[in-house]
Amino acid sequence: MHTFKQVIEVIDYNKMIHGRLRMFFAALNENRQPERVTMMLNFLIREHGRTEEVLTRFKAECQLSILNSWMQYSPSINIYELIDSHIVGTFMSLEQLVQLVAEINEVLISFYHEAANESELPKVRLIFDNLAEMEVNDNQKQLRASLFESM
Repeated sequence: MHTFKQVIEVIDYNKMIHGRLRMFFAALNENRQPERVTMMLNFLIREHGRTEEVLTRFKAECQLSILNSWMQYSPSINIYELIDSHIVGTFMSLEQLVQLVAEINEVLISFYHEAANESELPKVRLIFDNLAEMEVNDNQKQLRASLFESM
């Protein structure tokens, strides 16, 4: 757990994580993958790009007083360790991709819940609860997409 961060820094860091995930899935997609894996990777690239856009819009529309609020403890997340444990350039089955996405989503949801729990201001807590809910909904969409792709 990191100490003393502003809400805006946590949002920026999370946006950076989604950008890194988008690039990771794009790099996987550059390799020859089975058609279903390619379709799922295209979906994931779009979803993480969309999340980056949502976070950018959120920052633009959110009150500065909320964005500049300090959090005594900010959540820590090491998504890079999880990403780097999967070698880009290797063949990936749909099942392996779904497992990786589930692991990533679990980490992201935990990140938001941790941020909400560490927030002293109700408005800040609500922001992170909403982001956790968005991640849960994205996870459900990804699971539905993977089920569709496996048909």
